[in-house]
Amino acid sequence: MTLMRGDDAVAYARTFAPHLILLDFLLSGKDGGQVAQELRAHKRTKEIPIILLSAHPNVDDVAAHVEVDAYIAKPFSIADLIAKVAGLS
Repeated sequence: MTLMRGDDAVAYARTFAPHLILLDFLLSGKDGGQVAQELRAHKRTKEIPIILLSAHPNVDDVAAHVEVDAYIAKPFSIADLIAKVAGLS
């Protein structure tokens, strides 16, 4: 499922508790950092792995301030994504 607003992502994750969240940093409303923070603070979503996706030129700096399990700089290949997901197990 694709959600474009940060608020929607938080509500969806709390309702359905997915096994993995691919979270873009740039979202409408709340950004990916705020969404990750809310997900980590909630008992139902705090253990869900989050991979942050970002086209931000300093993605390392962004990821250092956001509690996620992994991050990928855009553009990325499917092989990069598969490797990150495999590394979470």
